[in-house]
Parts: sequence; structure tokens; C-alpha cells
Amino acid sequence: MDYSKLINIKSQDRLNDIREIVFKEINEVNQSGGTYDGLCKYVANNIRYELNNKNIRSYLIDLNQFDLDHVFLVAEYNNSNIIRVLIDPTISQFNIGEKAFTKNKEILTNLLNDGYSIIDDEMFNNYIHLLTNEKRNFTLDNDLISLSEYNGKIKN
Repeated sequence: MDYSKLINIKSQDRLNDIREIVFKEINEVNQSGGTYDGLCKYVANNIRYELNNKNIRSYLIDLNQFDLDHVFLVAEYNNSNIIRVLIDPTISQFNIGEKAFTKNKEILTNLLNDGYSIIDDEMFNNYIHLLTNEKRNFTLDNDLISLSEYNGKIKN
């Protein structure tokens, strides 16, 4: 059996699982009175650990490869087709201009309000461009593994 069909076995509502994991992490940071400044790696690794516990495949994207000290996650699950979810509750640490917000309104609104957003190739490329100011033409089907630190398990 194909792995992509197996990744949705434990729960029928994978997006809700992702939502609960992200909200739990957001609440922990908020309760500690902290801000997200400088916490992207900590938050991403905590969320990734919980995703792994729920058998949700995730990819850690480190933007150091684009000379930006920031990481975020892309999780994926199968719901008759592959659904990809960009997870970055720490986006609020960036000063995003009004022009960038207008162009990327859906994804930024979702990230700022919920910490995650369902994405496609265009949204992913717009997000990379927003953060790095570099236009790219990635396809998630082909480039996600090479962009990430995914190796089938959480890196220590």
C-alpha cells in the first residue's frame, strides 16, 4: 500500500489534529508571556514532535539557504488527495508591509490568526518570496524534500 494512503489512518480529521497541535503551542508561548521573536526553531521543533506523534508527515524548511534565519513547517496528509499545510505561528515577528499583506492576504491572515494555512504551489512560492524577497518557482510535489530537513523522523 502507498504511504500517502496510510498517513491518514489514525485520525479521520488530520486538519483538526494539526489545528490542536498548533493552538497548544501558541497557548504555551502566550501563557509564558513570551513573544515569538527568536523562537521559530523552538516552536517548529515542538510542533514537529507532536505531528510525528500523530503520524503526520512534516517538513522543516530552514530559510538559512536563502540567508534568512527563520524556519517553518509544511505538514501533509491524504484526504483523497495530498493536502499541504504551512505552519508558521511565529510569522508575527516579521514587520510585513501593507503591499505584501495585500498580495498574500489569505495565507498571512491564516498564519497570523491561526498559525497555519492550507497551501498550494503558488501560495508556497509567494510565502518564500514574501520572506526572502526572492522569486522562486518551486513545486511542492518535486521540491519539498530537497528544501527540507525531512528524513522520515525528527532530527535531534
